[in-house]
Amino acid sequence: MITLEPNATYSGNFVLPNTGAANDYITIRSAAPDAALPGAGIRMTPAYAALLPKIKSPNNMSALGTATAVNHWKLMFLEFLANKDGYGDIISLGAGDASQTQLSQVPYAFVIDRVYVHGDNSPPRRT
Repeated sequence: MITLEPNATYSGNFVLPNTGAANDYITIRSAAPDAALPGAGIRMTPAYAALLPKIKSPNNMSALGTATAVNHWKLMFLEFLANKDGYGDIISLGAGDASQTQLSQVPYAFVIDRVYVHGDNSPPRRT
């Protein structure tokens, strides 16, 4: 399990590596106590934002992507912020292009549970 500090911001274009065939999930989650977070079946809302680590991209590339055939990763109790200027994918699973030609290359056994993903609510900007 990988725990991230609540309300801390992690900026980058992170890629989950392929750890080979796995049966157990590798979990990335907030270090906040479970009792302070929504239980199973309860929707994540902005009210929990102060307890969630913030993950964001410094550019228009995904804040989180995956290597080929990634499997058995679980994301819990995280907040993903909008990309720079609101462009691009925030989370990308798989290649997303013509290079992914075999079923064996597709990510699988991937769980996103009680994660707050949102865009930029700022007014449009001209550059």
